[in-house]
Amino acid sequence: SRAGFNGEILQNYDIVNTGREVLAQLITTFEQQLTAAVDNNDKATAMKVGDTLLEAYSDLDELVVR
Repeated sequence: SRAGFNGEILQNYDIVNTGREVLAQLITTFEQQLTAAVDNNDKATAMKVGDTLLEAYSDLDELVVR
């Protein structure tokens, strides 16, 4: 039925939206950690957090595009 189809679309939207919100919060935390590492001239931590941040951005892109 059409109602079932619309419900499925809304459920998928809710899942994607929740995932997007969680990733956005994580990205904000990673950005703060990266800034702190750079401010402290901690290259090793900056590189590690930077890699994690890039992975989170990639996950966000994959979630939203699909």
